[in-house]
Amino acid sequence: MDDVAAASAELQARGYRLLITDRLEPWGQTVTRLLGPEGLLVGITLTPLLREGDGA
Repeated sequence: MDDVAAASAELQARGYRLLITDRLEPWGQTVTRLLGPEGLLVGITLTPLLREGDGA
């Protein structure tokens, strides 16, 4: 979750308005969502299940 929190803090420092910040979903994902400059929904997601065994 530290990676998502760091990215969220950096985006906020650069003036982005986050719609969801560092939310832990019931299935274990941590997510931050925002609208990008083009109006597109952007998500930053950490999915621990997909990172198991990669040294993360």
